[in-house]
Amino acid sequence: MRKRNSIIIAACICLAIVSITYFNVSKSIGSSSNYEWGQKWKELISDKNDETVMLVNEIPVTQKQLTSKMQFLEAQQVDASEEAAQKALIKQIVLRQEAERRGISVSLQEAESFAETTKKDLLANQDTPGAKETLEYISGTGLTVDEFFKEAVPDYQKSLMIAKLRSQVAEEIRTQFKSLSQEELETKQKAEFKTLEQELIEKAHVKIIK
Repeated sequence: MRKRNSIIIAACICLAIVSITYFNVSKSIGSSSNYEWGQKWKELISDKNDETVMLVNEIPVTQKQLTSKMQFLEAQQVDASEEAAQKALIKQIVLRQEAERRGISVSLQEAESFAETTKKDLLANQDTPGAKETLEYISGTGLTVDEFFKEAVPDYQKSLMIAKLRSQVAEEIRTQFKSLSQEELETKQKAEFKTLEQELIEKAHVKIIK
């Protein structure tokens, strides 16, 4: 249960900056500045700068999305350069496209249901590490908890597609390598997904628009 709650909190934090990867974050935004991070998100959302700054396989990436990703990386205390943000966005886009190519989809209703479940779990487990920080963050955005999770639905929809792709790849490996131990299987699954990521990124047609 604790592991599930931790993943839920991580998912909340990821969505808070409008850019998710896999519902799994190595560090929490948690610090004395959670409220301030929420305010940064509020300012970003109010920014109307939708200028296209990059094309990834013909999918446009706006300045707002790039800034959002840079803020997310900064909050995670990792490389938050423009180049790092570009790479992260490229990975997200090509993985979603691969999911679509494989026929994977997530309905709006499914994403709404997931958002509602995540919200309820957050509110019901406020003693879970990261929960207090997440609620402080949401407060900083100027939104109510209900409003925040409603705003997050489109991003849940995108991230769930990637999560389903990861699960599909994992199941393919499980079927193919039945003799592996659980530990060996998990290592193999992670390696195969990483290989898929790299292949998709290398094949991607990326155009930076100055």
